[in-house]
Amino acid sequence: MLTELADLKEFVQEGEPVSTPAMNDLHSHKVRKYDRQLRLWGDHGQAALEGAKLCLIGATSTGTEVLKNLVLPGVGSFCVVDEEKVTASDLGSNFFVTAQSLGQHRAEVVTRLLLEMNNDVKGDYVVDSLDSLLAHRASWLQSFSVIIVADNPSEGQLSSLSSLLWNAGIPLVICRAYGTIGYIRIVHKQHHVIESKPDNFVPDLRVESPFPQLQVLCDSFNLETMHKKQHSHLPYVILLVKFLQQWRAQHGTLPSTFKEKSKFREYIDEQRLKNEDGVPFPEENFEEACKAVMKTIAVPKVPGSLSTLFDDPSCVNLTKSSPKFWIVVRALKDFTETAGDGFLPLSGALPDMFSDTESFIKLQTVYKEKADSDAEVVFEKVQEFCYSLGLPKDHIKFSEVKHYCRNAAFLTCIQMTASLEAEYTGGSAVSSVLRGVSEDDAEFRSSMWYVMLRAVDRFYSETSRFPGSANSTLDEDAMMVKFHASKLLKICGAGVEFMALAADEVLENYAKEVTRSGAEQLHSVAAFIGGCVAQEVIKLVTGQYVPLNNTLIYDASSCYTRTVQI
Repeated sequence: MLTELADLKEFVQEGEPVSTPAMNDLHSHKVRKYDRQLRLWGDHGQAALEGAKLCLIGATSTGTEVLKNLVLPGVGSFCVVDEEKVTASDLGSNFFVTAQSLGQHRAEVVTRLLLEMNNDVKGDYVVDSLDSLLAHRASWLQSFSVIIVADNPSEGQLSSLSSLLWNAGIPLVICRAYGTIGYIRIVHKQHHVIESKPDNFVPDLRVESPFPQLQVLCDSFNLETMHKKQHSHLPYVILLVKFLQQWRAQHGTLPSTFKEKSKFREYIDEQRLKNEDGVPFPEENFEEACKAVMKTIAVPKVPGSLSTLFDDPSCVNLTKSSPKFWIVVRALKDFTETAGDGFLPLSGALPDMFSDTESFIKLQTVYKEKADSDAEVVFEKVQEFCYSLGLPKDHIKFSEVKHYCRNAAFLTCIQMTASLEAEYTGGSAVSSVLRGVSEDDAEFRSSMWYVMLRAVDRFYSETSRFPGSANSTLDEDAMMVKFHASKLLKICGAGVEFMALAADEVLENYAKEVTRSGAEQLHSVAAFIGGCVAQEVIKLVTGQYVPLNNTLIYDASSCYTRTVQI
């Protein structure tokens, strides 16, 4: 498995060259099979995915689409919980049941067919109800990495499950396809992102305050005496270090404003080699240096988002039960305030640049050695905290600390502000959903679909069936849904403007539409929601990329998606 490969890779990096034919064959097999996704989340992300243990409650069309998109990339294991048997209605929307499976347990059928998609994945099923599991196997539910609910349990059942998982720190993902409406809700008290992978990544190059090893390397190059080829192939990082020092000597300070940086770029451009006629040669490394000025000079030593983490009570007040994330963040904070002299540990990452091989390798080596040295200091602090908290010495490994240090500037903690109980009791927690400026506004429509989904759940709680399940009662069902929707708008604290838009006739039209769907799961909607949920689960499991916080509403009829934080 890639967990073994990641461990081996780290072992080799520590200086012990180990290679076996079996491991080489395993690595080749994994690379061939998962090549494209490895480029997204790497070996360590794949190892986390393969170590994940998922539970799906509800072998519905939406649920099987979620698992399909997690089985294919190689999730470690899954368990399907469902007490229903395959019916004729399943055949029209669920691709993971067949006519031959009519009358069989749905959990067993979908598990068998899902496992055919990837022989690296383990799967099991349980024929039982959610109520029974909550009453008799609550500790078993807490053994999973993530629990996905794709059935339509009552608000009471979901509240009980949510409370159990919320306190245990286990993510709960609720998803459903209801006619042309899709819905996703992530319920998790706190999620830690190690690799947020921002779009506008600014590498930590330290060109303004070069560390000693970098300064020595830069001083070893003399721009005045080197020949033309070497001059045009010197890495732009070295150029910036040298020219910034010259600028500081002339002006007494570094360029900080836009005007000063523009002048500094002109200064760099003037340092190009020129021909006999005084025309500058086209040196690509100088062009790169000019382009890098705006984003690499006068940037904060510690990003504001990380400063917020440093001040968080979870970081300041560590306990024995503190997650690894907060212990390492505290060590990073202490490093920054002491050994780092205001700087985070160096990531060691270098962007691509125009350079000759020898110069680039020298530069790369200097950055790597400094990054390793900083990581060792942080690791010592981590061990000190673990010792003081009464945790084992190997509670957090050096490889984990290095991973944090490489991504220190982009660490993120997602606070899921409202629990499911807070959402179901209404009030200010839900008022953020109710938005819109007109009846035709997409935001207003999505708000109404959210209210309607809540209303049909209230309907189900009273009647043990969904509205529209019987043609003879369509009108009566719609009126009952409208009644519940009207009550919900008041409970949720809808504003005056929204209530004016959600007039009596408008509510009735939405109630009729949601009733007409009869709780059917259209496969196209289920497939879309399944793909979205699988993506979010991968984010939660790997600690990479920032997940949804915390609700998504999808209107398939208008191809509109909206995310909102409840």
